[in-house]
Amino acid sequence: MLFLDAYEKLIEQFRNPKIKKKKLWKKIASVMEETGCIVDSAILDKKMRNMKCTFTRIKDNNKKKRTGRGAVSWEYFSRFEDIFASDKSVNPLLSRTSPRSLVQVAICLEFVNIKAVCIACNTIPDRTSDTVVTPSNKEKRVDFVRKRQLQIEKGHWEKLKKIRQEIQENNQINREKLLLLQQFLNT
Repeated sequence: MLFLDAYEKLIEQFRNPKIKKKKLWKKIASVMEETGCIVDSAILDKKMRNMKCTFTRIKDNNKKKRTGRGAVSWEYFSRFEDIFASDKSVNPLLSRTSPRSLVQVAICLEFVNIKAVCIACNTIPDRTSDTVVTPSNKEKRVDFVRKRQLQIEKGHWEKLKKIRQEIQENNQINREKLLLLQQFLNT
């Protein structure tokens, strides 16, 4: 726990690419030496890598719903969840930052939510109207996702057009102000 506490205090520095990790591991080793645990910084690095692997393996195992396989417990699991809640290496979904992939993730999440709501009747509501679409095969479901993605992208384009128009209007106002200022200075 001392090791994890020391690591958590320096976690932001570990995420900074400009800081050498060896120096940070030496800091943690010195903190541990103060309590009587003499450990090499390289061993601490290796230990953390192994513990991260154990954490991700248990996390993945507990997600699976197979009969006969129980959830695996680990005494440091909840502590690791607290430490690595926003770590992209442990939670890869957080690393998707491009607008295109965010749109795809949003569509997938919306599709999953819709599917969860309508799983009992095996229907998918059409967001553009109040009708219900009953997919008969995979092609129709893919088509629904594509249409929804196009709707979202169209909304983004509309917002960009509006911003562009506002910028053009602002530029026109600034031109008029500049012209009036020049006329005032010439008189």
